[in-house]
Amino acid sequence: MMERVTAENIGKFVAENADLSCRMITDELGVYHRIGKAFQGGHETVTHGVKEYVRPGTDIHSNTVEGVFSLIRRGVMGTFHSVSRKHLPNYLNEFQFRWNTRKMNDGQRVTAAIKTIAGKRLEYRESIDNPPYLPKPVVETIADAVQMDAQFEDEPF
Repeated sequence: MMERVTAENIGKFVAENADLSCRMITDELGVYHRIGKAFQGGHETVTHGVKEYVRPGTDIHSNTVEGVFSLIRRGVMGTFHSVSRKHLPNYLNEFQFRWNTRKMNDGQRVTAAIKTIAGKRLEYRESIDNPPYLPKPVVETIADAVQMDAQFEDEPF
C-alpha cells in the first residue's frame, strides 16, 4: 500500500506491476505523463475536462477502470461504510472477484467461489494476523477486466 499518492510513487507502482509492452490509457491527470512514456504501446489519454470520455472512432476510453473504481466505491460507501488498512487486502479481493465474475450468472459465480475454497481452511485470526494472500495489483486486475470484457463482447448481459 502506498503511504502517499504522488506522481513518483504511482510511477514506481505502475513500472513494477504493469506490462510495459502494452498501451496505457488514462485520463489527462498529469501524474501519468512521465510513466506513460515507458509504455512501448504508447500512452493515450481522454480529456475529461472537456467532457471527452471516449475518443470517437477508437478504442481509447477509461470506462473499464472507472467501472472497477465505481464498484469499489459503491461497496465501501454503501455496504461496508469504512475499511481499515488492516483488512483492505481482503476487501479488494472480494471486489476483484465481483468484477471478474460480473458477467456470470448466479450459478456460475457460486461454482467459481466454491472452486477457490476447495481444500482450504482459513480462520479469521489467521486471515488478519498473517494474510495468506494479497490482492493482485490494480493494474493487473484492470488488465484482467479488459481481457474479460473482450471475451464477453458479443454476449448479452
